[in-house]
Amino acid sequence: MIAFDLDDVILNLTDVLSPHLKSLTGIDTRTRTEFYAPVPDGMSNNTFRKIFNELSLKYTIKAKPVKGSIDALENIYKLTNEPIHIITARKADHEKIVNKWMKINVKDRFPYHIDFSGSVPKYKFFKPDTKYFVDDALHNVEKLYKYLDIFFIFDRPWNRNSITHKNVIRIKYLKSVYIFLKNTVK
Repeated sequence: MIAFDLDDVILNLTDVLSPHLKSLTGIDTRTRTEFYAPVPDGMSNNTFRKIFNELSLKYTIKAKPVKGSIDALENIYKLTNEPIHIITARKADHEKIVNKWMKINVKDRFPYHIDFSGSVPKYKFFKPDTKYFVDDALHNVEKLYKYLDIFFIFDRPWNRNSITHKNVIRIKYLKSVYIFLKNTVK
């Protein structure tokens, strides 16, 4: 029925990673209004991705949940009675640290399943009944909206200057998704 991105939807990676990225690349990911992880001038894409990956591995465990996300996911689970399905673009080398973060922050409040898509398009991990997806990455709107009834885009500075499709709804909190489902799911 519904699936969720991990970073900056459930796990607040930007706040914990941004100071470290800024010191290494000069980019403040909390305030920029362009694509989520732009490559700095004079730096190769591979170098930037390597830095980003290493910092993500190192600092994920220190990240806090996005405000209200764990409560909202628990309520969504109670409403749907389906394990929470998380699809992250992180690669398999992040599995151990992400699962540890989930155990610390979710505990046993609801069952969940995480797919690590890496470079594989996220829609390939959708279940046959996936109608809704929540993400903060604008580039995923174009890739995924046509497979969904509703694409919920988590409102962030890096996706505000955008035109979206009719089935894209901006949200500020996951609680909005819970309220939508509560009024929609029979």
